Amino acid sequence: MTTWTEIRCCGCRRLLFKMTAGALAGAVSIKCPRCASFNHLRPESPHPQRPDRAGKDASCGSLFPRKT
Repeated sequence: MTTWTEIRCCGCRRLLFKMTAGALAGAVSIKCPRCASFNHLRPESPHPQRPDRAGKDASCGSLFPRKT
């Protein structure tokens, strides 16, 4: 049995669409036809094929060595 998640407008709570888990692969922006609010949605988890960082010991992504 497929479970559906209802996506509703953040302004007026109008139903915008229904989706299954994992159906949203990227960021989406939807304008509500009723109240004209923009609803920005993103996936719950990061993209599964994201490449690993090169310097895992650099916590902030900096290429310079850490000051001790």
